[in-house]
Amino acid sequence: MRIDLSTLPTTAPRAPSASAQVAMAQGWAVGQLLSISVIEQLDATTLRLSVNGQPLVAKTALNLPAGTQLTAKVLTAGSQTQLMIQAPPDGESPPAVVNAALGRALPQQAPLAEVVPRMAQQLANPAGLAVLGKEVVNQLDSLLKALPDLRALAQPTALANAVRQAGNGLERRLGEAVLAQDARMKGMTDADASLPTGDLKLKLIALREALLATSRPILPSTTSAAQRPQDAAPSPLALPRAAQSGTALIATVASTAPMLAQASSAIPAASGASEPGPQTPAAPDSDPTPGTQPGSAGLAPPGSLLEDVNAALARITTHQLDTANAAQNQTLLACFELPVKTAHGLQTLNIEVQDEGRPQSTSSAAALAVMVEVPVGDLGKLRARIGLAGQRIAITTWSDTLALRELILAHIGELDSALAARGFDAAPSVLRELAPPRTVHQGGQHLIDTEV
Repeated sequence: MRIDLSTLPTTAPRAPSASAQVAMAQGWAVGQLLSISVIEQLDATTLRLSVNGQPLVAKTALNLPAGTQLTAKVLTAGSQTQLMIQAPPDGESPPAVVNAALGRALPQQAPLAEVVPRMAQQLANPAGLAVLGKEVVNQLDSLLKALPDLRALAQPTALANAVRQAGNGLERRLGEAVLAQDARMKGMTDADASLPTGDLKLKLIALREALLATSRPILPSTTSAAQRPQDAAPSPLALPRAAQSGTALIATVASTAPMLAQASSAIPAASGASEPGPQTPAAPDSDPTPGTQPGSAGLAPPGSLLEDVNAALARITTHQLDTANAAQNQTLLACFELPVKTAHGLQTLNIEVQDEGRPQSTSSAAALAVMVEVPVGDLGKLRARIGLAGQRIAITTWSDTLALRELILAHIGELDSALAARGFDAAPSVLRELAPPRTVHQGGQHLIDTEV
């Protein structure tokens, strides 16, 4: 490739002067490596390039379409500089190989609002129960039966318990149970040492283990160890230590229950909707999942169930990592996704708690912001931002659905009266557009950011 300094670009916007380009090219040293991007092909042998960010014209017989990225070495300097295009390396760099492997191996997190209903569909089709196996069915049934009813969460105690069982504090609770058991054995205390058996993350782990045990092949004794397929590796679940008090956090979230209670009572149930119970949503009428075995009546194979379980575990662990990262920066952040039973099937209540990020005097109560997103059947989702500072409370509400916004406006005065009756110093509630809680949690993302 030859850089012809006598032919300068004439169409590039805000192009540097010819003298500046000549000076730049003549400043190249023999052996120097240059980063080149092809801008356009002027004719059969002429290209307009961007060389280290500067536009130039080059002569070459190579067919290099616009957008091509390459590296070239300076062979000769002068008014007609000669460049040699460098071949790409034979293989990827070790970090690139590792990052690509992590991206393929690590589970991809997904919203619980998507994966939990899909998991429930496995029990909606009797033909698939034998395929899953008794232990998998028992674990999945136990997980679904433990999910709370949405209307019950209008009570502070029920909401606090649901947050506690959301999985975010599993490792802390396991550690507390182990310490309590050690203390009991030493006669130092009679504190409760029971395991958090109702914890959503723990139930997902138990379901995952049952799925892995079912999928492990029974091999003949004559098979050598080298020939045996490897069992699926467990998910790399981090064990972050929360820096905040779980009890205080649950109490904060529970204080939003009056708002949920008022919203639940103010918004009528959809016509024909019955009181929710421990029901399982019916399987959708959509086409069978790709890869479904013939004769399974649209039931996803066990492998798909395992992918959903891994995605749910990765989702909860992502919330834990976010909380741990925030704690390292001396801030509070906690995100909870609570799968709940409703008259319209399984849906998800989302709660996010974070501090306001402004300095507080030692005599002032800490200011917190609580974002909630509540499913309201066919009417869509009620979204609210609750500002809390001691007994002072300010609520902003919103819904993307016009019908639900009209209902909110019709009952917003009742919400303020209910809050005042419970002892809150309530600012007048308003209806104003609110973004969904933390867009970083929307869509599939890998458990670990391989770019860092």
